[in-house]
Amino acid sequence: MRTYSLYQIDHPFCLFHAASLPHGPDLNEIPNGLKGYDANNFLMDAELGQYLDLLERHGLEKNTVVIYLNDNEAQNDRTKNTLYDTGIHIPMVVRWPGRVKPATDIDPMVSTVDMLPTLIEIAGGEVPQAVDGVSMLDVWDEKVKELHKELFFSYTGVIVNDSGRNEIPFPIRAVRTSDFKYIRYLRNEVGHPKQKGAMFPAEEFFNLRSDPGEQDNLAGSPEHQEQKAVLSQKVDDWMAEMNDNGVESELAALKKYPRGKK
Repeated sequence: MRTYSLYQIDHPFCLFHAASLPHGPDLNEIPNGLKGYDANNFLMDAELGQYLDLLERHGLEKNTVVIYLNDNEAQNDRTKNTLYDTGIHIPMVVRWPGRVKPATDIDPMVSTVDMLPTLIEIAGGEVPQAVDGVSMLDVWDEKVKELHKELFFSYTGVIVNDSGRNEIPFPIRAVRTSDFKYIRYLRNEVGHPKQKGAMFPAEEFFNLRSDPGEQDNLAGSPEHQEQKAVLSQKVDDWMAEMNDNGVESELAALKKYPRGKK
């Protein structure tokens, strides 16, 4: 395989590096004494630093956009495998000298589906209408205060490969606005297969402004029924648009990918 050094590149380039470290939480102790997730964090930071040093050595640091995304938390309760903010909120750091102000905390909601149109716009291309997401450049430039009025989320308890396959459908759907979160458990009568059988209500509704930790479920609160109904209908409409039939769709996936089929 032929390889290239950065100094040989005399035209625009795009490099993706997908690190696997976040998926090794039981990492053994490393020479500096860290182990587990602490060792993962240290090595990820060091790995990113190597790329930044490489750009600097070749004089590319001032005209290269660097975007860092991480995984969605550890596999602990109320994090990964749930649709609480601790399970869907991931860090994103952008370094763009001369364009994005250093140490700027950008508040508007964005999604990873916004990454593709953003990269297309950075490269000077025209974003096709069929592409999901919206370019984040106006957010990074602080020209707009809102990119999305709401974001939708989906979790499936069915894993359709041989590693860690789960036969029990446990679909969760959610919508989040800047102020509220509505979560629907389409099969709450069974325990969460990835959360030690934890049981969940049929619906959860949170005021994210007053309860960012999502501890107070307001789904049964009389004063929040109108707001909850609006978000519940948004989930219905989104599922219909996605041809998402919940448990039925997940059972169909199990049927299409029987155990042992590659």
